[in-house]
Amino acid sequence: MNPGRALLFLVSSCALLCGLTGTASATSIDGRIDVDPAITPAAVAAAQPASHRPGGDAASTWTARDFRQAEPADLPAPDPAGKDLPEFDLPAPQARISDSEIIDPAAAPYRLHGKIFFRIGADEYSCSGTVVDSKNRNVIFTAGHCVFDLETRNWVQDLVFLPGYKNGQAPLGVFNGGKMVTTNGWKDSGSQSYDIAAVALTQPIQDSFGARKIHFGADPRNRSYTIYGYPSAPEGLYDGERLIRCDSAFAGVDPGMQVPQPIGATPCDMMQGSSGGGWIINGNYLASVVSYGYCDEIPRLCGITFGPQLLSGAVSVYSDPEAGVGGSANPTVRVLKAPPRKVRKRKVVFRLGANGSTPMHFKVKLDRQDWVSTASRVVIRKLSLGKHTLRIRSEDQIGHLSPRTIKRVFKVLPKKKKKKKRR
Repeated sequence: MNPGRALLFLVSSCALLCGLTGTASATSIDGRIDVDPAITPAAVAAAQPASHRPGGDAASTWTARDFRQAEPADLPAPDPAGKDLPEFDLPAPQARISDSEIIDPAAAPYRLHGKIFFRIGADEYSCSGTVVDSKNRNVIFTAGHCVFDLETRNWVQDLVFLPGYKNGQAPLGVFNGGKMVTTNGWKDSGSQSYDIAAVALTQPIQDSFGARKIHFGADPRNRSYTIYGYPSAPEGLYDGERLIRCDSAFAGVDPGMQVPQPIGATPCDMMQGSSGGGWIINGNYLASVVSYGYCDEIPRLCGITFGPQLLSGAVSVYSDPEAGVGGSANPTVRVLKAPPRKVRKRKVVFRLGANGSTPMHFKVKLDRQDWVSTASRVVIRKLSLGKHTLRIRSEDQIGHLSPRTIKRVFKVLPKKKKKKKRR
């Protein structure tokens, strides 16, 4: 780099596919957001989407009696034989109660979680799901086993979503499921690492109730989760008719699973029926869905629920242009702080803001330099005298750029000369 040019000092953010978001650190102008080289061709293939578009008005085929009698979908626990499962450090049962009922599931923000009903042949089942922010404003996230049945090798039928469901009632309406998307990793091999699905409803549910945002690649370490679902088990605690939340924390990953290994969270006693329920972090971001547990097979692991990391597989079902369900909404961008039009210092600071479906970062371009990725605070040092232009766009985690580009022009003037004191 030419030492006479201005240096743009950026705060970097982690790549989507690296799966970890650590503390930001300063980088030089050529700091980039890179794809993790550990993503192998096999992992990419498993993450690719498979989709199905059903027809008809499924909502008209369901009654309140059907809703109450539907069986909860099983949490498809893997075979633990021969697995090197860790000795999770669990609190004593009497000290680990964290589950609580949401008294009014139709109130905000709980109405963003709901119950899913579907049929496999003549049998009726239920799962849980979460409304997520999307371009088409109609997407729910759930588990792959809630849309594609491995035993029959078929997609489920007559899928409907009931936000705010309680005791057989749908106070906010019944929404028809449209296009369903899961990963090849789930559809072809039943891998819980890819037990992820999205459903495009036939109506823009987000217009009425809002949506959770989605966080891809959130670092699970030292993470707290609020997990929502409609569990029917364990019996005596749950009946599938009430929305339950667990306040849980990261317990480790499942070493018996293929990379990316699913996350374990505890304490959470929700079992069958909570499948597909949303794991919320940072107040409003979906970071996983309920996938499976080992409680029935390994009692010492009761109180831990497992969910897939939302990495390339989750991105594929959310944003693939052919099989996807709309992808992210257009991001916005704004400047929260900028230097005045004329400055006499060789250093300036910008602070940026944005809104989008995922956590946001920014693309900036100083004068004729290349576009580079940055976090919200941009520091430019060693500016030359004269006029400079900074162009700014926001970018979400799947690479969707803001339609708008902001341009800020400022001029660096020479420092004022100090007046000599008269004797």
